[in-house]
Amino acid sequence: MSFSHIDGSTTRIDDHKFTSRAGLVYLHPSGWAPYFSYSESFSPTVTVDPQTNQPLKPETGRQYEVGVRYQPAGRKDKYSAAVFDLRRQNYITYDADYTPRQTGEILVRGLELEASFEPLPRMNVTAAYTYTPKAEVTASSTPSEIGKQMQAVSRNQLSVWADYRFANGVKLGLGARFMGSNRGYQQSTPVPVPSYTVFDALLGYDFERWSLALNLRNLGNRNYVANCSSGSCYYGEPRKVLATATYRW
Repeated sequence: MSFSHIDGSTTRIDDHKFTSRAGLVYLHPSGWAPYFSYSESFSPTVTVDPQTNQPLKPETGRQYEVGVRYQPAGRKDKYSAAVFDLRRQNYITYDADYTPRQTGEILVRGLELEASFEPLPRMNVTAAYTYTPKAEVTASSTPSEIGKQMQAVSRNQLSVWADYRFANGVKLGLGARFMGSNRGYQQSTPVPVPSYTVFDALLGYDFERWSLALNLRNLGNRNYVANCSSGSCYYGEPRKVLATATYRW
């Protein structure tokens, strides 16, 4: 027989804020659609400051995006391009001893390109590219952090996926994901994280109301470092196999 009694403490969190979102789109008869969007975010946290035993401030953010979409008349093809400006305040990071702290503000700017098209009947191709030349700390209570590159943000990211559906219901897919080099931190020392490319595959079969699929991520089971932070480096996801069965009523 045993008896345990824990005299702990509780912390109450009461955070609230109104956030806004707006967008403007013009759809031209030719299929071009320029647009502008603005959004705000508000995310309370349950992380507690070990020095004050008080919850950290909620993370807030705002993003501007300007872009254009295009869909040719009578086709399923879709193309888009956009530039974005994102600012996040009270972003939480961790020291080498796993002590949480909040960075004053981070700024992320970049370009996104996407395309989805059918080069052949029953074949679909999707490609996406993100270019992030700026992702840095712009405000902090620690002056030495200002101007530093954010960890785990790659300048270049690219993904390509293609699948083909045969007349008998069999579906085959193959894709690749490229992540450019980025920078992690061991305490205040920058640690380069090399780029990597992994491949994914799909084998599926549709019959009657059933849809069966076997998804394979990181087909070659490549070992790669995904991030370095808080005194440690972390490997990316190994080969993963996911089988699904879907029935449509």
